[in-house]
Amino acid sequence: MTRKRALIVVQRFIGDTLLATPLARSLHAADYSVDWLIPPSSTSLVAPLPWTNKTLSFGKGLGAVWNMLRNIYGQYDDIFLMTPSDKPAFVSALAGARLHGLFSPRYTDWWKRSVAKTVLIYQGDRHIASYAFRLAERLGKLDTRSIIYPFTDHDHEKVNHWVGTSHYLVVHPFARWNYKRWPEQSWRGLFTLLERTGRTIVVTGSPDEKDKILELTKDIEGNIKVAAGTFSWPELAALLSGAKAYIGVDTVMTHLAAASEVPTIALFGPTDPTIWGPWPNRHPGETPWDKTSPDGVQHEGCVYILQGLQACVPCHREGCERHLRSHSACLDSITPDRVFEKVEEVLKK
Repeated sequence: MTRKRALIVVQRFIGDTLLATPLARSLHAADYSVDWLIPPSSTSLVAPLPWTNKTLSFGKGLGAVWNMLRNIYGQYDDIFLMTPSDKPAFVSALAGARLHGLFSPRYTDWWKRSVAKTVLIYQGDRHIASYAFRLAERLGKLDTRSIIYPFTDHDHEKVNHWVGTSHYLVVHPFARWNYKRWPEQSWRGLFTLLERTGRTIVVTGSPDEKDKILELTKDIEGNIKVAAGTFSWPELAALLSGAKAYIGVDTVMTHLAAASEVPTIALFGPTDPTIWGPWPNRHPGETPWDKTSPDGVQHEGCVYILQGLQACVPCHREGCERHLRSHSACLDSITPDRVFEKVEEVLKK
């Protein structure tokens, strides 16, 4: 029997793409062949998945929208729009397929909602992953409210050989934008404290972050291994699944850690965890998280979120200066001792 064809459209960051993967998994179970329309930076994440057929990306220039429309017109039975922005909505609406997805409640977006078969309205009190789960539930093929990122035995063996021990922690110190970063002096303080655990510390990052990580850890004693740019996404999932704990900031690696069900300590600043916090697998509700808590610590499943105690947390803006290179006082105020206390707690469990 010929499979139906579906296109999932995610035109934001790589973390958004990971959080949409439950929909792809469910579509595959419902006998769809699943393609993705995503930014080029997300291709390496979804290409290895067993429920991905192929990936597409918009080109550059004025002709990009027209060229994409020519490529996808009449090719799909169903298109699932997971980001309510104009360009992907325009292309999806004209592609000759049934349109489903996430839409803004704004009056100016009425035309997007009017052409869709399934309309989910974006709401600020729901986790972004919940929309993928709701669409999957409508297909009748949602197996679990979980983010699952599979890896092979070969991935696991490669990681084990590289790390050389089963007693290790994974630390991911950098984020794409400065306003999501914890200060480097705080990371140095935490690395010094982590030496007390006697465990190997594996530090992950993108290939272009390797030099910064080497500089960050150069004076730290203990067994530190830098894995920036070393592993594929399935290998990173294997690495995380074997770790005793993970510590990181608001980035896709932290979402992958939660999906791998390793004890995950996430340092959050201006970002609203109600919408964007790491998803603890099998959570039954629309969001696992409150905006903040009185002591700045939230816990659900394998995930711990640490936040600053300022009254403005979370402001849901780009740092204190409202731009991508800004610092965030709420992140700056989280001390290494406070993070290490949580690390010790999860290691005792």
